[in-house]
Amino acid sequence: MAQTHQELPANSDPLQRILDSIHEFGLDQNLIELETRGYTTIPKVLSENQIRQAKDAIIARAEQTTKNTVDIDSETGEGYEGLTYLPYLLYDNEIFEEILLEPKPLALITYLLGESCLLSSLGCHFKGPGGAALPLHSDNGNGIPAPFLSVSPSGKCQLCANPIQPGSRRTCIGSGKSQTRSTTTARRDDARR
Repeated sequence: MAQTHQELPANSDPLQRILDSIHEFGLDQNLIELETRGYTTIPKVLSENQIRQAKDAIIARAEQTTKNTVDIDSETGEGYEGLTYLPYLLYDNEIFEEILLEPKPLALITYLLGESCLLSSLGCHFKGPGGAALPLHSDNGNGIPAPFLSVSPSGKCQLCANPIQPGSRRTCIGSGKSQTRSTTTARRDDARR
């Protein structure tokens, strides 16, 4: 006869399991930042090898999509310009599955969304010199109007293949978690590695 119940783990409190995982990975301060600022930065999540593999796979997809050769180290805008969204990267290379399952970011995403969270997309905003900037926006469910909920209906993990320098204006970060419920004020120079 089939068993009709499963044994619960010793720690059957989901929140406590998630908090234990965050503590185990040394992410307590990141959790505080996430709760107070609405974002956090975890340095050096990926190895140099993972970054190289991901860059190679992204460049291959960008070249296939745009039909242009891309040299990210010396591109002037003549061969590639502007922004191209590259969707469904998970299917291109096993490195993206490896990145997706990185324990540290996954622990914080699990804190935000719960243990049964689902992946909705894995893509790349591939940006070359020139072209229009991606405007300040919310990835909060694509279509959920403001004011936003105080509980996250979605989460985002952004990996930067090239370092973001403070003052470079490559990124724009909202002015804090309390602002996510109303109009977000941009702080362009608050990018951190």
